[in-house]
Amino acid sequence: MKKLLSLTLALVIALALAACTRSPGEPDPAAQPDNGQGSTTPEAPVWHLECKTEVYAEDFQADDGTAVASVSYETPLLVIVDESGTPAQESDEVPETLRTAQAVFNDAFSDYRSGGAGAGGLKADATDWYAQCNEGAGLFIPYSDTLQIARVYETDSFVSVRAFCSLYLGGAHPMDAMLTWNFDKEQACFLSLEDLATDSAALNELIATQILQQITDQGDQDSYFDGFEDTIREKERFEGCFDEGGLTVAFSEYEIAPYAGGIPTFTIPYEALRPVLNERGGALLSL
Repeated sequence: MKKLLSLTLALVIALALAACTRSPGEPDPAAQPDNGQGSTTPEAPVWHLECKTEVYAEDFQADDGTAVASVSYETPLLVIVDESGTPAQESDEVPETLRTAQAVFNDAFSDYRSGGAGAGGLKADATDWYAQCNEGAGLFIPYSDTLQIARVYETDSFVSVRAFCSLYLGGAHPMDAMLTWNFDKEQACFLSLEDLATDSAALNELIATQILQQITDQGDQDSYFDGFEDTIREKERFEGCFDEGGLTVAFSEYEIAPYAGGIPTFTIPYEALRPVLNERGGALLSL
């Protein structure tokens, strides 16, 4: 019994001496957790959705090699990434809500990413017109169809995209327009402006009033068609997108002004917009 106690006392003293001889801050090997590999288990990544862009482009030629048409589509793309920006793989354990939101958003632009539903028709029409021009029908200018992202505004739960499209099918100039998309990441759905407002009629009235006031303040009334005020007031539905400055809305070419004026675009500040936003709109826009 005395021998056992002596061995135990010796072991305690040896451990105490070892602890005393360690440098300050040096870890105690005995105190380190062991997962079988001598290190702690790494924390699981925190995944989130991030909006990036992707471009599809293709040129088309006639049988003799002449360029007859081209398409170029820049589209938004939701990607699931971790804190470092590394994209998730199919094998990664990612919340199903993120996978669903990613699929809903990206599927809306699948036609563009695969070449556009109208690319084949554009090539056929351009090739036919090129053949007619070779027989004296007119001067051939290649057709084109483009989509270009102008702005992506994004928060943890919301993404708003502004893009400009341009379609040229011959004639004096292309047909241009502004396109917008607003998406709720948490609910995995696209949103209209009405979805964010307490009342759609009140929203339309506020937007129209703001636009007319801006035109008046700029003293630019002569740049618009006669009766543009009524066209703005009677517009049934506005389309728009958001950024740090507020809501941006646009009109189609020739809707309220000549082609030379470009696409009439106006920004409604959040200070003016806030009274007609519902709870969801205020939350998504952090107002």
